[in-house]
Amino acid sequence: MVIVNPDIINKWEMELIESLAAALDAHEVRSLFMDKYGLRLKENFESAKGRIVAFKNQIVYELRFNAISIFSVFIDRSGNYQGFSRPIEKDALDENRSASDTMLSDPEMIKRKERELIGAIESGLNIKDLGTLFEKEFKLQILGDARCRHGDLVVFKDHVGFQLDFEAAVNFSLLVDRKGSFLTFGDSSDHQMPSGKVADIDIMN
Repeated sequence: MVIVNPDIINKWEMELIESLAAALDAHEVRSLFMDKYGLRLKENFESAKGRIVAFKNQIVYELRFNAISIFSVFIDRSGNYQGFSRPIEKDALDENRSASDTMLSDPEMIKRKERELIGAIESGLNIKDLGTLFEKEFKLQILGDARCRHGDLVVFKDHVGFQLDFEAAVNFSLLVDRKGSFLTFGDSSDHQMPSGKVADIDIMN
């Protein structure tokens, strides 16, 4: 027998989740994400959904986010994947290059041809395979296709290689207790996932 209108419960649960999401410390979320995955998040990310869940015999709040993650992939001259890394800005790469006053060739031509080389590598990259490698490495799924934002020639393990920097949409969730303290990430494979029959509350603006 229903003794409380479920619409009332849903409305005020949504109000609670929306308030919690609005008061969240975005800087701390980015820091926690970096500690967990070794990846940066772009400044603007939004809470997409939230729910009240039972987790290890306590009531907690799960907040889910849509975000853009920034990562780099290293490729050798044979086209082989060599690993992921945090993005290195171009200026930082340039600092490692030696300079001389004796010009032997046109630097603009070199830059143009380097861009063409990087562009060809980017065009030939198997985005699907990149997504598979990303998911295996970080236990996160790329939504849609990753977008290359920069590329360069780099020295990787004392060999010539190529670094491509990407942005990719990802979803992740975290758990917050009733005191507002962070508990864990909801998509982690190393802890008991929240359980119980609960309804997602859409809180996307």
